Amino acid sequence: MISLENVLMMTCIKSPQLSAPMSRGIFSKEDALGVLALVQSKHKLGMLVLQSKIAGDDAATSKLNRTASMLLIQRGFSEVIARGMAFLATREVCGVPRCEVCHGTGERLSRRYSKMFECQACHGTGKILLTAANLAVQLSTLTGQNITNRVFHAAYYDDYMDIINELHSAETAASYAIREKLELTFEQMEVS
Repeated sequence: MISLENVLMMTCIKSPQLSAPMSRGIFSKEDALGVLALVQSKHKLGMLVLQSKIAGDDAATSKLNRTASMLLIQRGFSEVIARGMAFLATREVCGVPRCEVCHGTGERLSRRYSKMFECQACHGTGKILLTAANLAVQLSTLTGQNITNRVFHAAYYDDYMDIINELHSAETAASYAIREKLELTFEQMEVS
């Protein structure tokens, strides 16, 4: 069986046909596009998340940003705040950038002791930590407004987390649907 990641990557880049293990046929790019089209008709938001997260599709990322911002505007946020929160939510769900202090390694070299220590900025994860305080600073920067940690927590945090949860739920539903369609496709390939 071919993996979800390979199906998404087959449609994004020029790739050779992949032979699926324990299958007589060859799973082609057209097969992958067919599976994704069937799933996309019911799980549009989830497919955008998967295409952005796994395949690194910039067009899907910008569509996801617009969709998340429209959801936030419908909840009563101004367009500027909605765009900033949508950008942060999309970035959190689809891939957090690497830590600027340790450059993604999670460790820093101490010049004083000539030893490697855990990076204090990211606590050894290698990625920027998205705490409420960090999100407040980033939202302030994106919107040009003065948003403190307290204001972010009181006015924006709950809706921000709702959008995050909605994106994760949509991603999960789409990935399960793709797996189901792949299983059916491979059963049909084995029969023929």
